[in-house]
Amino acid sequence: MCKICDREIPENENFREDDELWRILPDLEGKERADALSQLAIGTCKDFAGKTSIILAEAANKIYRDLGIPEDSSDFVYTYDAIAENLAYVDDYKGAVEAGLKAWPLIEKHNMNETYEQLKWNLFEWMIKAGMYHDVRVYLERVIAAEYEQKLWES
Repeated sequence: MCKICDREIPENENFREDDELWRILPDLEGKERADALSQLAIGTCKDFAGKTSIILAEAANKIYRDLGIPEDSSDFVYTYDAIAENLAYVDDYKGAVEAGLKAWPLIEKHNMNETYEQLKWNLFEWMIKAGMYHDVRVYLERVIAAEYEQKLWES
């Protein structure tokens, strides 16, 4: 939980406090640096949200790609979610939808649905705000089908 804005940060034993990350960031390299940038992008407070978080998340993505980390890795869930949330924060709803739709299959693949449940509903809101009405219907059908399939597996 962010101390300033109470934004929930996904639980991960590798997460550190933002102050510590900013202090050690210049000394980090490779995946550790990307993970720190990703965490900072996720944990950026609403007071500092928007372009700063997007830049941090995109920098983390670049490092992950440069390291050859597959695009379907769970590392990209954090960055795409941070990008989506912060694009919406700066009223770029179409961009938020694009980033959120990149995150969602990864969330499902890595069984992170409970942690990122809100993203599913935010996508509907952002599609409507972006005037993507046809996409809302397609996405709604997809969500309903996935929920139905999940319930069948549970029964």
